[in-house]
Amino acid sequence: MDALGGIQFQVPNGGHWDYRPGFNKGGTGFTNPTKTKYNNHEWSQVEILVNGKNGTARMAVAQPISTKGIVNLVYTNAEAGETGPFALQMHNGGLFDEYKDLRIEVDPKEDKLITAE
Repeated sequence: MDALGGIQFQVPNGGHWDYRPGFNKGGTGFTNPTKTKYNNHEWSQVEILVNGKNGTARMAVAQPISTKGIVNLVYTNAEAGETGPFALQMHNGGLFDEYKDLRIEVDPKEDKLITAE
């Protein structure tokens, strides 16, 4: 499976899409516990915590980056929980994405979003 066969989290405002084969839609299992209106042209701190074993993922966003993160997207679908690639995508023309200080932690000891604590 390539990166286009997975679940998309749209940073920073919590949009989403299910690109798994046979789906290609907004999908089920997504919830937005907090509606956010972050500025796409400003830096954000984003944390995404994925548990492939139980098919869950959560995203917290902080803007400005020195503030507490707010959980604005949660995904729960046990059938989608698989090991696979992840990708950073610039979705369509006219958009810009910049990334810095990316960190990946494999098998974190705690199941919590540290930026939202």
